[in-house]
Amino acid sequence: MKILPYISLALAMLSQGISGTAQAGVYAYSNLNILNLQAYDPDQVLATDQLDLVTEINVASLAVPTSSNATLNNPLKDVTKTDGTSACVGDVGACAAIGEDAFALVAVGTQHYAYSDTRSTGSQVSDSTNSLGFGAIAQNTTALTVEVVSQTMLLRNDIGSGDADANSSTTFIFAGTGSRIGFRFASSGYLEAFQQAGNNTPPSVGFASASFSIVINELNAFGSVIGQVFNWRPDGFLADNASTHEVFDTVDLNLAGGVSANTSPSINTHSFAGGVFEAESKSVLSLGTTYQIGFTHETSADATKDVPEPSILALFGIALLGLIGRYSNRVE
Repeated sequence: MKILPYISLALAMLSQGISGTAQAGVYAYSNLNILNLQAYDPDQVLATDQLDLVTEINVASLAVPTSSNATLNNPLKDVTKTDGTSACVGDVGACAAIGEDAFALVAVGTQHYAYSDTRSTGSQVSDSTNSLGFGAIAQNTTALTVEVVSQTMLLRNDIGSGDADANSSTTFIFAGTGSRIGFRFASSGYLEAFQQAGNNTPPSVGFASASFSIVINELNAFGSVIGQVFNWRPDGFLADNASTHEVFDTVDLNLAGGVSANTSPSINTHSFAGGVFEAESKSVLSLGTTYQIGFTHETSADATKDVPEPSILALFGIALLGLIGRYSNRVE
């Protein structure tokens, strides 16, 4: 039996254990942007003032946020304003280096962190009188754009999670007569999950997901839902449902199962770039009836990293050298 290769392996493991650190990385990134969202009837685009601002909730967490290796900045932010404060947890200095409005993926391998953020510009789907009537409202020039991002990158053994929600629920009394309602918008962003070589799989994994939907319910005098006039979850396929007629639906914004990196190494992506969307209600809205428009816009990025720590490699190296020594003594 040739023992030289085993000696080399043992020495390599011992060297890595003495001088190295567990650096095989995992990251997950989710960014879904809804661009220039407008409500319309078949004849004209609606004007909109801000009736209810988007409620933005940003959450970030690491399993090992010790005082020596992590700082916590705005772990939970639930506000009604147009630029939600980011949630970030990571190594000392990491969150400050990433900063606010980090909608692009942070340079790979530079930080250990979990992060989420939201930002909205423009206005939503009603006027300031808390009613919506197509004929009396002028052309819309401030369509709504909402950017939502979650990202988690792990350089050491840890579990990280970033979740960002930009949701809205707007109640209004319809002031028009016999009109349908529709929505049109575009999309950008992408999902990405990645693992470098050297991780234990499982449990190491990167997972990214996103979703977007618009629902309009009819309410009774007590505020209870008594019917649905619009229900849309764009999935990249033109297909009507009981309440909604799709005109354009070019990209899946509700990818079942998201994207994941389950093996080491691996990378998987899904793009939202260039999406074009348009859909209309099949039924008309009724004069004097109360409706509730709900927008759900979410991203999630989760990562788990598990790779043998340097100290464990050193122990394996010492053990292997011991076994080689015992084998050599027996041969002699």
